[in-house]
Amino acid sequence: MSYGPPYALLQGSFRAGGAHGTDAEPHLVREEGCVMRRGMLIIIDQGPDFLIGLAHHPEWSPSYTYVADVVAEDLEVVDAIMGLPLR
Repeated sequence: MSYGPPYALLQGSFRAGGAHGTDAEPHLVREEGCVMRRGMLIIIDQGPDFLIGLAHHPEWSPSYTYVADVVAEDLEVVDAIMGLPLR
């Protein structure tokens, strides 16, 4: 089974207005052995960039920080955004 491209991921950032760096280090807890699944919001290397899984990704090693799950009605919005033309 192939997972990409496209990779079924939405990438974003918690940076405000394109600012670089951060004044405070976030304190996030890594959930070991967690397989990335659809709707999961993860941060890699303590952020500020994040990914939202649009499909299950059992091929990923658990080398990321699990932050939250996107609620079902908001995941519909994410799917609609991904349906827009890319540039």
